[in-house]
Amino acid sequence: MIEDKPAKILCVDDEPDILEALERTLRRRFRVLCAESSDAAKLLLQNNPDVSVIVCDHFLGSQTGVDFLAESQKLSPLASRVLLSGQIELKSLEEAINSAKIHKFIAKPWENDQLLLQIIEAFKTHKQLVEQEQLKILSITDPVTQLTNHRFFQEKIRLEWDKSRQKDTPLSLVMIDIDHFKKFNDRFGHPEGDRFLTHVAETLKATCPEGSSLSRYGGEEFSLILPRCDSQNALLAAEALRKSILETNYNNYPLSISLGVATYPDHASSVNELILSADQSLFQAKRRGRNQTVVGLAYQD
Repeated sequence: MIEDKPAKILCVDDEPDILEALERTLRRRFRVLCAESSDAAKLLLQNNPDVSVIVCDHFLGSQTGVDFLAESQKLSPLASRVLLSGQIELKSLEEAINSAKIHKFIAKPWENDQLLLQIIEAFKTHKQLVEQEQLKILSITDPVTQLTNHRFFQEKIRLEWDKSRQKDTPLSLVMIDIDHFKKFNDRFGHPEGDRFLTHVAETLKATCPEGSSLSRYGGEEFSLILPRCDSQNALLAAEALRKSILETNYNNYPLSISLGVATYPDHASSVNELILSADQSLFQAKRRGRNQTVVGLAYQD
């Protein structure tokens, strides 16, 4: 049986003797990386994205350990962060913990066995963070296409709506439907239909503009959110998607999609109207013969 590799621990301290003592104690259970400066530590994090725990002294020359640990969140967001110090104001420590900049505090001087136990606890915190992130990803991921799901779409469109209103920028939504998907499903069965959906999703994703958000809306429908995109550019993006699907096929089965586009503020005054307007435009595209894009049918009760 192949044993799992030891988890990586990054120790950061500008005193070589302290680093040596940490490495000597922690290597009993972990693979220890050492850095004598925050710059060296950042480089190690860039090259080792799988670091589980970051142990950092409170004083690092021109930068505090709390500041470095806060910055390290961008490079290793799921690493457990441990602050090591002989002296720190309780208020500063409390603020750092409450803001999640650090997960644990270990006072100097330490007792070696106790230090090891504390770092093992920090590693367990890291595992919990990883599990929580995995559950979060699963909750917003469509299991068939691996795109984000309808739940994510509803949250994202409202977030982008608020941004557009605040910054007075356009927001476009494209609703997409695979033409004659039911016929394919009835002919080849649901398992093959799922593979068909995945193929379409991958083709669409490869053509989506940078900064956009593609989700599986449900069934054979997809949604594309285009922040800061006006109606004309949304039409260009939609047509690029339509043509990309036309240029491909699935096991020699011809493909086409119909699309509906709506834009704030041109076609909607609320987020629900934006969704309904794009959906109504999509419906018209299918009524008019499919394999086309319809833009800007303002929603009417």
